[in-house]
Amino acid sequence: MGSAFGLPDGTTGQYNDSYQITDNFSKVIGNHSLKFGGDVRYIQVNERNTYTSNGWFEFDGGETGNDFADYLLGAPDLFNQTSPQLLDSRTKYFGLYGQDTYKVRPNLTINYGLRWDVSQPFYDTKNRIQTFSPGVQSRVYPDSESDRWIRRQNLRRPGQDQYPRRWRHLLYRDRRRNPVQRGR
Repeated sequence: MGSAFGLPDGTTGQYNDSYQITDNFSKVIGNHSLKFGGDVRYIQVNERNTYTSNGWFEFDGGETGNDFADYLLGAPDLFNQTSPQLLDSRTKYFGLYGQDTYKVRPNLTINYGLRWDVSQPFYDTKNRIQTFSPGVQSRVYPDSESDRWIRRQNLRRPGQDQYPRRWRHLLYRDRRRNPVQRGR
């Protein structure tokens, strides 16, 4: 047990908007039942997460054995603070299909068709999604050191250099500096 204080936390919200256009067409011609259709979507995901952005302290008596005494001494057992997460993510989806149900005989029916779907990667309207790009030095933190266990891996801001902003969340390998070798 103990005591904790700080400003209210846990203010989170996700506000989504989706716009969709869908159309389907069916036609029976003889022994064939044809169906065609398409779907287009524009999806917005707006996140407003400000969980513990002002921080909070917890006093459990870890220093003196008494939580109030720890408070008076200014010896918290825990301090928690996070930065706000504000994202305005967007994506697009496209889909087309065509199918046929062919009744060859009264006891034999063949169904076949083709479908094409494209779901684009999410992007943020204000470039607030980071990308972990192996082999590429950060422009935001140019003096950062590479991890010892992964050769030259650094944080980069999305949309830098040759990577289009719609691919920002994907993992890339700069083949000129760090080629993929077979057998590894």
